[in-house]
Amino acid sequence: MEVNDVEDLRIKGNTYNVFERQKEKSASEFTFTSANSSVVEVLEESGEPTGEIKALAEGKTTVDITDKVTNETKTITRKVVPLDQNRIQIIFIHRRPD
Repeated sequence: MEVNDVEDLRIKGNTYNVFERQKEKSASEFTFTSANSSVVEVLEESGEPTGEIKALAEGKTTVDITDKVTNETKTITRKVVPLDQNRIQIIFIHRRPD
């Protein structure tokens, strides 16, 4: 990830009950915890996780994703690097002489 990137953490998992054979889980059914929130921030909307993280500063951190029902946790590692320094900042166009 580069600074200011936003990544959508797609969660694959199904729940099963007698009435709904399979129902895909939503981000609100999980807790997301960044070990270093100054490097990677967990994005929320109205106090609920959106399933997205945002790179704030250079560094390396982990994000724990925990199922609220089963308490099963998966950990991912994210490394944030500075913006590509070779990007073109400005282009000058010179007019051809007549």
